[in-house]
Amino acid sequence: MRFLTRDERFYDLFESSVKKVLEGATQLERLIGDFKEVPLKVKQI
Repeated sequence: MRFLTRDERFYDLFESSVKKVLEGATQLERLIGDFKEVPLKVKQI
């Protein structure tokens, strides 16, 4: 039973997903930290 895949596409997709989650979390943090321009910030999330 292999734990890690040998298919390199998996890692590319995983990295892409991590970047999207990080960007969403960063935008959410900005929204929570400053309630100015809420509709714009919500749209960006």
